[in-house]
Amino acid sequence: MASGGSKSAAFMLLLLNLGLYFVITIIAAWAVNHGIERARESASVLSLPAKIFPIYFPVGNMATGFFVIFTLIAGVVGMATSLTGIMNVLEWDSPNLHSAAASSLISWSLTLLAMGLACKEINIGWTEANLRTLEVMTIIVSGTQLLCTGAIHVGVGETVDAMEEMQRFDRMFTTGEEPIDDATPSEADFGWDNEVKDDVDSMVHLSEERLIFEKAMFVCVGVHSS
Repeated sequence: MASGGSKSAAFMLLLLNLGLYFVITIIAAWAVNHGIERARESASVLSLPAKIFPIYFPVGNMATGFFVIFTLIAGVVGMATSLTGIMNVLEWDSPNLHSAAASSLISWSLTLLAMGLACKEINIGWTEANLRTLEVMTIIVSGTQLLCTGAIHVGVGETVDAMEEMQRFDRMFTTGEEPIDDATPSEADFGWDNEVKDDVDSMVHLSEERLIFEKAMFVCVGVHSS
């Protein structure tokens, strides 16, 4: 029903994103756990305003807390949408592809939000190796998720076009209607009304009668000559 290229591309990208989101979730979960265990003891010796910062982490910089939390949310949602997307792509019909397209778009939006916070953390600097790995992987998965979303939407367009074509031929076989070619001009395209059409028909009829009369005269002249 649809070309195998977009289906294969969407399936492979979903598998890749599933692995990337899994690694992102593991690193972000470690960072959240590390922050919960060390934040109290590290923040107790700090002076204001760092001590009352909304999300303080003992590692990284002031953007790390926001980045880690939103990356953890994006990772969990991305894993869920990748798993459901794989099942939807294997079915490869219109309802499943519409569901996969919607969930993929939501996951990409959350990933873009996490990527923006990763760029902010990189701009501030002073991050550890684990956080730098998380930053790089978040930026990479935002690109692969975009490609995956595009491949799924291409599949949606292909299935919709195929369904319309099937419905068109079903109407033709059930009702006997000929398929309408959009490229063929109709009388309405030329602005013809009924009176003009009648005039044209009468002119064609007179031309046919004149041709018949001329042929009859020619036959009579030939018989008279012989």
